[in-house]
Amino acid sequence: MELILVLVILAIAAAMVAPSLISFAHGRVADDAALRLLAMMQYAQNQSANDGVVYRLYVEPSDGTYQLRMQQAGQFVSPQASIGRVFDLPQGVDASWAAPADMGVRNYVEFDPDGRHDVATLKLTERNGQMIWITCDSMGEGYRIVDASTLQAQGGGA
Repeated sequence: MELILVLVILAIAAAMVAPSLISFAHGRVADDAALRLLAMMQYAQNQSANDGVVYRLYVEPSDGTYQLRMQQAGQFVSPQASIGRVFDLPQGVDASWAAPADMGVRNYVEFDPDGRHDVATLKLTERNGQMIWITCDSMGEGYRIVDASTLQAQGGGA
């Protein structure tokens, strides 16, 4: 009888905790997407220097996909490795580009073999309104993730 009572108490506790765990997991979706995109950018920058060719990370806000391409014979093609496949942003996460006016409107950032890259900001927005930016301030600085709490600490806003 005691064992049954303990199991009932554990079942009730699990039922009470499960909804908060689900909302926690959903709250991390944009963070996880930002980490994956940042890793892809760092990979592109390293491979560009190693291979001596230009790499581009394309992010298509309209369909929620991203893909790495490399320059080959004047065209941008997908690398043969699995890193060249088309990846999907998580459901419920929207992406949008912000780039300096001199770059024009485009859906990629470019990484040069000399270590330089485009200066741009990729904003990820989750359905719940959470926003995360992947940004850099100069051509020689690495991309980094910035969230609302970081912006507030720096006295900025979005």
